[in-house]
Amino acid sequence: MRSSLHACDRTITVLLMSIDGFRVLRNGQRVLTMGLDDVFGRFGFSPSNEDIPEIRRILDFETENGLDADTEVMRLCCVYLFSNRSRDDVLRIWRAKRPSMDADGAVDVDLMLGPGLTETKAFLKTVDELEAPHALQWIEECEDAGDLSGFEFEDRLAFERRYYSVNNDD
Repeated sequence: MRSSLHACDRTITVLLMSIDGFRVLRNGQRVLTMGLDDVFGRFGFSPSNEDIPEIRRILDFETENGLDADTEVMRLCCVYLFSNRSRDDVLRIWRAKRPSMDADGAVDVDLMLGPGLTETKAFLKTVDELEAPHALQWIEECEDAGDLSGFEFEDRLAFERRYYSVNNDD
């Protein structure tokens, strides 16, 4: 749907679109999307399997926004995908780290390891995607530096529960 707004005798045209019920206002480079509270309010800490495609779309959308992305929303979406434990999300999470230094800092390498460290590395060695060798190299460098020493899925998930102040029964 197109809408015209009049400001100072000039017309500004904006495009209103929807991502599964979320209104998105796009006016040139400026994109307004849901904030962290909106995303958390919609999905809670443990989204259903039916929510995963929508979460992927939100993450992809924010990743495409580059420097204008909401990195807290990106981080939460990556936590959701991490907890889903699908290797299909490993490179999506890797791409979410790439748009800016803020995104790289917000999306920890651990969040790529939902399927497990060994499983993720094996997947990246076999998948035919341009980014796979770079993601694998990053994981191996982090591993060599000791950053992934003792990595356990449940420990990371517990850390995220504390980070978002969520009780185990939520």
